[in-house]
Amino acid sequence: MSNLKKLYKEKVIKKSRDLQDKKYKSARKFLYLLLFVFTILGVYGLYNTNLTELITKVPTVKDESCILYVNVQNGSGYVYLDDEIAGSTPLQNYHTSCGKRKIRVQKDTEYESFYFTFEESIELKEHVTTTLDVDLGPDEKSSERSYYYEEKGETALYIFSQPRKADIYIDEIKSSDTPITLRGISEGEHTIRVEASGYSSKEIKISMKSGYSLTINCILAVIPIEYE
Repeated sequence: MSNLKKLYKEKVIKKSRDLQDKKYKSARKFLYLLLFVFTILGVYGLYNTNLTELITKVPTVKDESCILYVNVQNGSGYVYLDDEIAGSTPLQNYHTSCGKRKIRVQKDTEYESFYFTFEESIELKEHVTTTLDVDLGPDEKSSERSYYYEEKGETALYIFSQPRKADIYIDEIKSSDTPITLRGISEGEHTIRVEASGYSSKEIKISMKSGYSLTINCILAVIPIEYE
């Protein structure tokens, strides 16, 4: 009796395997048929397509070798590149395409209409990390913005400002006025302060790295005149 059960079980298993083999063979035949059909259609399409048109349809890889940081002081904001939202601040390590780009920064607040909307064309360069730091006021003159450019090269610090001839303090020690070039500045953290009569002062925290240059372009905000 046990032998009969064993034979029956073996027969069922064999039948199941045969059925699976038939299914696999059918599936393979169907796949071969699809492959043949798509091959014919592909050859026909290539033969009837202009080569120039075909090349233009090939998707291109977007160059995103430029790095952008954006900060908004005293709050947060939204960043737009070429009228497309890039994100909210702080925008960090944002990879994007290089070249001339239009950047717009808006204050994130229920009183948005009170604040100036920063908008400007900037040049993003390959292998250069660009940082934009803005402090938005009610209008352009009362809004401060600073650009920082870090790239490989001679270890040096370059500082520019608007207005020119602003006083520069490095770690609370007065250095010179702008524009200024400092070579031999030590690696590590430093505090830069930019001051000019009639303008709000700007304090900047920087980190100097060996083999990198840092360029700062600081546009100071005008102190509003108070009338009695």
